[in-house]
Amino acid sequence: MGRLRRTWIDKEILRVLATKHWISRRDLVSKVYEKLKKKESVEKQKNQNRDSKTPISAGHSTIIRYLDDLRRQKRIFTVNPSEYKMFGIPRNDKRVTYLMRSLTRQDADHYREVIRALGSNIPAEREAALIEIESLNPFPLSPEELEGLVYMATEKSPPLKVTEAILRILHHNVKHNMIFPKNIENFERQLADFLQKLDRSDKRWMKSKSCAIWMLGILDSPSIITNLKDDISQGFSLEELKYCGYVLWPVANIIHRHQTDLFKFQQTVDEQKRIILFDIRIAAKHNLPKYQRNILEYKKKLEVDSDEIALT
Repeated sequence: MGRLRRTWIDKEILRVLATKHWISRRDLVSKVYEKLKKKESVEKQKNQNRDSKTPISAGHSTIIRYLDDLRRQKRIFTVNPSEYKMFGIPRNDKRVTYLMRSLTRQDADHYREVIRALGSNIPAEREAALIEIESLNPFPLSPEELEGLVYMATEKSPPLKVTEAILRILHHNVKHNMIFPKNIENFERQLADFLQKLDRSDKRWMKSKSCAIWMLGILDSPSIITNLKDDISQGFSLEELKYCGYVLWPVANIIHRHQTDLFKFQQTVDEQKRIILFDIRIAAKHNLPKYQRNILEYKKKLEVDSDEIALT
């Protein structure tokens, strides 16, 4: 009975850790306990005559004991506070203990090695990195590492595929981990410059453009308005503008705030372009509630990062 319980709890601990790069010890114990109670309820329903305690009954203290055993076996490890930034862990409370699978740490080291190869001057190394990175789950990067990627994408003028890969990495860190490059002003400026330098006749860039516009929307950058006008003047269709990201929720606020400017611009273009721009503005208006719900967490993170930079 004890062996069955231990096997199941060990598997559940590792399963939860496999779905996250890191998790606090408290949250991990709570998740395993909740899953355990659900499984226990199912077992009881299968056999109404069974004792109130099933073979997998266990409390928080038992889960913690098994958790510590896995740590001693080096199957999981406690993240050192000095490594929080490396793994994108918030430093809100130094009393919180964070855990991670040992395999996750190895994967994170490998991921960083692949990213370094993206910036190589040797074509074979870059190509190998591009192939490798498509098969890897993205890991959170530190603001300093993201700053290095911004430099790699803008100053080193890499091939198109490398730039696209870098933009996807930056986009993933901002969107899913709320981690920004260290220098926010430079990040916004480089994204805006990237969009301006794009060859608008080359539609291969549209996915990368969508990533850049999403991030500029989070930063509430007016450069989105400039690019929207340029793309409409260039003759982009409504579907192409949607694919470029102009109807995503992060850009809703900046488009709505410039509604008068865009209304005046509508008066300078032909009827088809006026209709397209009007549809984009309507989409922004519909997305405003979603923007207002979602943006606060990003703004708080930006404020925290700015405070940390000011202290260093």
